[in-house]
Amino acid sequence: MKIWVVFGSKNPEHEVSIASAYWIMQWLIKNTKHDVYPIYITNFWQWVYEKDFLQINNLKELFFVIDEYIAKTKRKVMFEYVLIKGINDSDKCALQLAKLMKKKLYFVNLILYNDTGEFKASETKRVEAFKKILEKEKVNFVQRYRFGDDIKGACGQFATNT
Repeated sequence: MKIWVVFGSKNPEHEVSIASAYWIMQWLIKNTKHDVYPIYITNFWQWVYEKDFLQINNLKELFFVIDEYIAKTKRKVMFEYVLIKGINDSDKCALQLAKLMKKKLYFVNLILYNDTGEFKASETKRVEAFKKILEKEKVNFVQRYRFGDDIKGACGQFATNT
């Protein structure tokens, strides 16, 4: 299966989109046998395809860049976290995420994964338990609700058979 990760574009969350894409691509490369293709959209609406586009080597380096952005702009940064059943929806994952998201201007957007075959959405009880941990740890977050799953286009996730 080929997976295209589209990120960037001219919007206030440009840097956040890059950070989210980095996490998603790193996980997919390490944990699946899928071919992962990054598609970057610049601030000037140019589409760039480059296999080695993201040169950030680790989370410490990534958060350093994010913190520099916050220091410069004093703006909140949203981290998109897609909950996938049995992959990243455990209590342990919630606590790890909470530990990373302790800073005042960090904000988490919890996204319920939309089934596309191999991966499944987290169950409602699991999502609620995950959210309770984030609340207890005082993490700023919101849950994005699903739209478009009936056309396999929810939250920008397009599923095709290749």
